[in-house]
Amino acid sequence: MNSNAQSVTFIAMRLLRPDRNNFGSLTVLMSISGVVLGVAALVVVMSTMNGFEKEVRSYAIGISSHGILFDRTGKLDNWQSLQAQIEATQMAQSISPFISQGAMVNTNGRIKSVIVEGIIPNLEDRVTNIKQFSRDEAYKLLNTRKNAVLIGQGLALKLQLSIGDDLSIMLPRWDEHGNFVAPSFKKLQLIGLINTGMADYDNRILMTSLETAQRLFSAKGSISGFRVKLASADDAPNVLQQITQHTSSDLSTIDWTEYNYQFFQAIQSQKRILFVVLMLIVAISSFSIASNILLTVHKKAGAIGILKSLGASKLRVALIFLLHGSMIGLLGAFLGVSLGLLLSLNANSIIEIIGALMGRQLVNPDVYLIDHLPTWVRISDVATIFLSCVLLSIIASVYPAYRASSVHPAEVLGSEN
Repeated sequence: MNSNAQSVTFIAMRLLRPDRNNFGSLTVLMSISGVVLGVAALVVVMSTMNGFEKEVRSYAIGISSHGILFDRTGKLDNWQSLQAQIEATQMAQSISPFISQGAMVNTNGRIKSVIVEGIIPNLEDRVTNIKQFSRDEAYKLLNTRKNAVLIGQGLALKLQLSIGDDLSIMLPRWDEHGNFVAPSFKKLQLIGLINTGMADYDNRILMTSLETAQRLFSAKGSISGFRVKLASADDAPNVLQQITQHTSSDLSTIDWTEYNYQFFQAIQSQKRILFVVLMLIVAISSFSIASNILLTVHKKAGAIGILKSLGASKLRVALIFLLHGSMIGLLGAFLGVSLGLLLSLNANSIIEIIGALMGRQLVNPDVYLIDHLPTWVRISDVATIFLSCVLLSIIASVYPAYRASSVHPAEVLGSEN
């Protein structure tokens, strides 16, 4: 570093130090504080939104697999042969047949609509994480007990059911001409609960064995479709389409990107809106740096005049104040990112404490699908926020630096005399 660069850096750093006029120091502190708060808010909000998106994606894949292959008629006959064809493609790591139909549960004077899912537990384990959400190993007992079911914990609370209770299920029926006839009623026994933390799922799921579901819906020998686990979730849309091209049936597909599609889109839209709004706050804070530097230029006009009379060029003076503003922005961005990371990594604990003090749950699972506040700090987001803040600070410092370089030594020193 040459002497000119060293002197520019030294003077720029010297301007950051407190002087005898506390007002000047206060304006620098306020400029830095504004940047810190704006950057910290951006980091926390983006980390929280990323966490929500990642958590919902993880739950969606864990509950419903990477994708589903099904027939639009809702009925697949001779599914064992079709399963063999899918496995022969070697594109799917695991597949699991299932039945999914709507029904009504009538118990304790309460009626709720449910989604009845019939599965083969040992195959379902390979494509979803449902097993880990059931209690007391009840999931393993579905195949060994006749008319045994698991239901979501939210549904159990609404129906006031406990493990071991019987429940009545009302099943729709149609005649051979497709006309609706009187529904049938079956009695089932609750042997366990499912608690995924996703209220939308826990409030409507009723799970049983594939054999029981086939008997309930008079669908012996047929299924609704297959759940599929692939090598990579990111390739699901393309791979599922390729699988259908290698089977004899005209299968349709649903991949994980379509689960809660509107929710994912809402998160993306909110992320963009919040990023713009909070970046405007950072911009306002950054441009407060401009007013601070202009005030410094006014106060130090005499010193600038002396510096220029000693041979300092306009560019050198401009660089001093440009670097001064950049240092304020850099310091504010660094402290803001540090504070934002600290809050993001402890966000769930902070929310729980605030919720306890307020006496209510701040993260409502009926609205957000999950019952806690997840965060995921993405380095790319943090880097974008940091660099954007520094860039805005540099831009905000350009005009004050130009004003400083335009000071005429003769005018300034003459007025002081």
